[in-house]
Amino acid sequence: MLPKRAYTEIDQRARFDIIRYAQCWEDPAVNRIALSIIPQDHVVSIASGGDNTFALLLDNPQSVVGLDISPVQIALCELKKVAIKKMQYPDFAAFVGITPSAGRWECYRALRSSLSPSVRAYFDHHAEIIKTGLVHGGKFETYLKWFRTCILKFTQSSKTIERLLSCRSIEEQKEIYYTFWNNRRWRWLAKVFLSKAAMGRFGRDPAFFKYAKIDSVAQAILNRIEHGLTDLPVRDNYYLHYCLTGNYPDPGCRPPYLLEKNYSKIKANLTKLSFTTDSVEGWLALQPEKTVSKINFSNIFEYMSEHSMADVFDALVKYCRRDLIVAYRSLVVPRNCPRSHQANFLNDTALGKRLHYMDRSFFYGSYVVLKRKRSERAPNHAHDYPTCAD
Repeated sequence: MLPKRAYTEIDQRARFDIIRYAQCWEDPAVNRIALSIIPQDHVVSIASGGDNTFALLLDNPQSVVGLDISPVQIALCELKKVAIKKMQYPDFAAFVGITPSAGRWECYRALRSSLSPSVRAYFDHHAEIIKTGLVHGGKFETYLKWFRTCILKFTQSSKTIERLLSCRSIEEQKEIYYTFWNNRRWRWLAKVFLSKAAMGRFGRDPAFFKYAKIDSVAQAILNRIEHGLTDLPVRDNYYLHYCLTGNYPDPGCRPPYLLEKNYSKIKANLTKLSFTTDSVEGWLALQPEKTVSKINFSNIFEYMSEHSMADVFDALVKYCRRDLIVAYRSLVVPRNCPRSHQANFLNDTALGKRLHYMDRSFFYGSYVVLKRKRSERAPNHAHDYPTCAD
């Protein structure tokens, strides 16, 4: 039985009994710049697939807590953590699925006694995730596989894909994109694949689009893909490599926690890392006040109402340190600092725009960096989003 946690708004609409994301699809390099972690920091990060939470250990903070309201996502993170602790890098790379292996289930059996009962119970009944490789076992990764087999196969030749991924300049990328890639069939099929209906059914969850107001989600994301393929270097963009090939064929082009050069440092810092099934505000209420100093919120705010977002910021002001920095993304639902807390946080718009432009996970619509002000006032909820229904 997976652990319970506090009830949240999104529970009314979305499922949390499946691994939705086996990997994090957000650039950790951007998070690390935004948060500017130092050894005195206590950091909170939305866990998801664990990738970006593990990456924060490279900055040697005092502690890192990975939170997620999905007990299944936390189970995945716990298994990855135990695997890093117990395995040498080549065995870990094979176990999680970035290099070939026929013995992943046997490796899991060897790790099993080190897992909590709830994590063991889940993976004992989901052997297919283990055997496939942990990084390939989420609903979203299956959605990307569908993209490669049903969309990419009929719009791009293998030669065009290979040429794009091997480009050494932005000029080369632009030439390939506008000459070969951006054909009529690509534009049409990509819009089908990127529609709210397709993403909700096969990739994310329909509930995640409740607050989306833009006319065409598909066109917005298609425009961002164009930016990613024509404005950002593709050679080191491991997200793009995985989307187009289904893995990380270049050993030097992988998420930070999957790079061999980082493995020993992450392993050495595992004692600073914990994963917990809870909401941010629920977890903060149980901690010593004025401890947390940096938070990676992922894109959780677009899943909740503006009133619920204000409740989270109430907890930040009450429980977190005065030097708090928070960072978050939005995919299709822009979220600014709640009106009731605009006197308490400074929005570093210049940094946010710069990091958004360079973000290798280019399909997001915005990146926000908020820094807590030294001089604050109490929130005024009487005037906070009066027309927004929970």
